[in-house]
Formats: sequence, C-alpha cells, structure tokens
Amino acid sequence: MDRANPIGTLSDSKKRLESYRQLYHAVNEVPLSTEEAEGLLSLLEKETDEFCRIEIWRNLLSVPAQDKIKEKALSILKNTKDYERYYAILYVLRHYPEMFDILWKDYSQDFDPNVRYRLADSLLDKNEDKALSMMIDILPEAGKIIGNHEVCDAIELTIFESGKEKYIKQLKELRGN
Repeated sequence: MDRANPIGTLSDSKKRLESYRQLYHAVNEVPLSTEEAEGLLSLLEKETDEFCRIEIWRNLLSVPAQDKIKEKALSILKNTKDYERYYAILYVLRHYPEMFDILWKDYSQDFDPNVRYRLADSLLDKNEDKALSMMIDILPEAGKIIGNHEVCDAIELTIFESGKEKYIKQLKELRGN
C-alpha cells in the first residue's frame, strides 16, 4: 500500500499538509517502505507549499538511509537560499554520520545558524567543549530569526544540561542575567 503518493493528488494545500502530518504519525506504527520514501521524494520535487515541504522532510527523516534522499539533501545544502537546509543537513547527519567531517569542512562557517547548530549538536559526543562554544556563538544570531525559538531552546537546554559553568555563565550573560 502506498500511503504517500495519494497525498500529492490533493489540490488543497491545507489537506495535503494535514495528510503529511497524519502520515508522520502513522509511520510510528508502520514505517515507510522504500517505495513510499521514493514517492515522498518525488512529491518533494513537485510540492510548492513550504509547510507541506517541511512535513515531507519530517517524514523522510524517519526512513532508513537512502542514497537518493542523501543526494537531494546535499543539493539542497549547496543552495544557500533554500530554507530546507536545516532538514537536509539533519537527514545527512542522522543517516550518514560518516559524512560529518566533510559536512564540517563545508558548513561549520555557514551563514545559516540552523545549519551550524545541527553540526554543533552532532559534535557534542566527539568534542563537547567545541560544540558548546559553537552553540554559544550561534545563539544570538539564531535568536534573530523569527520562529527559531526551537533551536534557541534546544541550545539553552543543551548548555544547562552540560553542567559546565563556563558555558552556563556565558549563556546567562547573553540573556542579561
């Protein structure tokens, strides 16, 4: 049964959005097949509604690694005007952790704080101090982006959970405490 492609036949973007969200919740019970993931990737190429595109990415993040999706993600990362870069780098880091060094080389100085945040988050296990320092640097910039509270909250939580006074103090200074 293909649960993805019928969504693309819906003309109303609100109905598509709701259907993508329902699919996302359904994959917790029955994961997407390879064919369904490829169907979603095809729908991503056609979808014009940005909220629907984000929901497609949320669904793609739940599937096992697929090279076609990786190639799409890497092409999105190269496009500095693409708002989906956060999801693209998240997909590659989650499914192809062996690519971290390449992504770090190419994107650790990226203009997009969301892309840098994903890299810093992936660096936590390898070099916590470097990751936390990077997160502190990202926070003021990330806070200027409307609707970016989730990334800011995640950074703050990560810093507090680290228990490292140096970074907690820097965070409090940034917050004006």
